Amino acid sequence: MVYLQVILKVAGRVDLVEKVIEFFREMGNTLYFYPATAEPENGYKYVKMHVHGKDFSNCTSQYIEDLRNRLSRVLFVPNQYVVIVWIEPSSSLLITFMVPAKYVELMERRLIGGDTYSELHVLGIDIIQIGEKAFNWTN
Repeated sequence: MVYLQVILKVAGRVDLVEKVIEFFREMGNTLYFYPATAEPENGYKYVKMHVHGKDFSNCTSQYIEDLRNRLSRVLFVPNQYVVIVWIEPSSSLLITFMVPAKYVELMERRLIGGDTYSELHVLGIDIIQIGEKAFNWTN
């Protein structure tokens, strides 16, 4: 699905991407990428996560949903406020979530303080980016 979306985008047929998304939504449990807007909604910030060892060939929509739920739990924010806004197609998995700003700020303070968020690391998260700051556990 993702490869088809990328091909259509490169071919300049963005008009067909919406039809492809509708088709695969009807199919269920299909992974497709979402383009993120430049700025998050008011009161929200972006949290970008890199998943080591995952790409679109070995990832399911259930894995993405599990990651979203885990992020919700570690930040103690109801999961309806953790929104998947971008899944970037590449050789690895790069996911952007939109989360209420106060929880993102708390996460950033804890990361600066040395918290490794092992609950996320267990799922393969090796880099968390908040704004211009990237927190990398592979070094």
